[in-house]
Amino acid sequence: MKKLLAVLVALVLATGGLTPADVRIFTRPLPPSRDVLQRLSLTQAWTLRIPVLGQRDGLFSVQLLPAKAGMQLIVQTFSGAVILLDAETGDTLWRTTVGDPFAEGQPVGYNSSSIFTTRQDNLYILNRANGRQRVWTLGKITERVNYGFILQHAPSAMPVADEENIFFCLENRVTAYEIPDWSLIEKTTKEEEGDPKTDSPQPELSWSYLSGEFHFEKPPLWTASQIGVVATDGTFLSINKFKDTPRESRVRFDYQFHGNVSAAMGQHGEIAYIGSEDATLYALNMINGRLVWRFLSGTPILRQPAVIDKDVFVTSSRSRGMFRVDRDTGREIWRNKEAEQYLASNKKFVYATDRRGQLLVMDLARGVSMARYDMSEYLLPISNEWTDRIYFANHDGQMLCLRHRDNVAPLQTKTLEVKKKPPKEDKKPPKDEKKPPEPKDKEPEKEKEKDARNFGPLRLQIADCRLQIERPRAIRRTADFFELAVYQLAFWDRRFFNLQSAICYLQLEFPRCVPGA
Repeated sequence: MKKLLAVLVALVLATGGLTPADVRIFTRPLPPSRDVLQRLSLTQAWTLRIPVLGQRDGLFSVQLLPAKAGMQLIVQTFSGAVILLDAETGDTLWRTTVGDPFAEGQPVGYNSSSIFTTRQDNLYILNRANGRQRVWTLGKITERVNYGFILQHAPSAMPVADEENIFFCLENRVTAYEIPDWSLIEKTTKEEEGDPKTDSPQPELSWSYLSGEFHFEKPPLWTASQIGVVATDGTFLSINKFKDTPRESRVRFDYQFHGNVSAAMGQHGEIAYIGSEDATLYALNMINGRLVWRFLSGTPILRQPAVIDKDVFVTSSRSRGMFRVDRDTGREIWRNKEAEQYLASNKKFVYATDRRGQLLVMDLARGVSMARYDMSEYLLPISNEWTDRIYFANHDGQMLCLRHRDNVAPLQTKTLEVKKKPPKEDKKPPKDEKKPPEPKDKEPEKEKEKDARNFGPLRLQIADCRLQIERPRAIRRTADFFELAVYQLAFWDRRFFNLQSAICYLQLEFPRCVPGA
């Protein structure tokens, strides 16, 4: 016993200079048995083991990628391997190696045709269909093929990309690169055997926004017209993503939260969901800068919120647990004090892990824990906002997918939105060209509509009943006291629909004809 204690002390002293980021726990978990899964109303969809290079290697990142054909899983190892899997079957679609082994990197960015991965300040662009490298240069002397593209600086967060550009956060800078049209290039050029003979098309710097006071450490969000980034001090910036934007108009607006931001942002459409250390979850419209709602959690929010079509699942620190919040209104539906990380959900249950790594099965309507099982040896549970599948991964290369036993086909919980380009404004006609005259029949209609819209507060409108105007609550009186008896008069207060005001107006205008109210 004393010898064992001495060995442990020696190990502690030997690793005294290591930080928590340098220490990686290595486990060999066993998948749950069939009896356990039956008790949890689950079944095993698939399991596999990704080859890793011993205990020094492991899984660097595991991400779910949405696609029209079905969900995909992208896995990166510390040794530089990039593997794309079918998320429904677990089949390996392709595998490639990028950069130097064990070089520092970020989770991947993606669009419909490419995968963007970084190692230090090198960007590698892979064909999403087959994993082949798309960017390379030839050495001037040796003519050796060098894959990748050198960035201005090592990224400080995961990149994001649309079909035309890729966006990076580089410490205090946000940078956009224009990427070539790979589909068109591959259609027009023949595939060469062996090493390429010329340089490939290269990304081009589109624009760069430098901020002296802000530092960006979280991935940006993008919509059709802007890029949303949040600084560590809680300042949200909406940046115009188009190339020809003047420098003074690059930042569309900024929004200052009351606390620092330590967690990545969530997104659904044009709304960003941002958890702050001021114990508040903010729902911010990234187009107009309007605060849709805010939710008070009670303690700082240090984990990225999970956003699905109907709900937002947000975890509060200091044992406050997980909240289910209505995505439209920001109203709290329930709170589970044990849950820590959202995994997936279906029409009946929500799946999460607690602080000890146990899998919790919670009732969707009430948030009560129905069952639990120890999955702490799987060190990389994966949050799935898109479907009801539950994914676990581990540094020894094991991956596990679970599903509800009744849901054979995946249940989509978050809609994949196709972000289209904003419509271009029509060019104004030249000054010499005159617009064609409008038909004469439309001119009286426009004048009538203009008169009908000319309402002020507590103003009464007298309208000819031949006008096709909607009258929600009109006062109709047959005009016996007028010479032209074929007309009727409609009086009402357009804003307040005040019947009494209309009668008072008639009494003032026609005191002899209108009786008292």
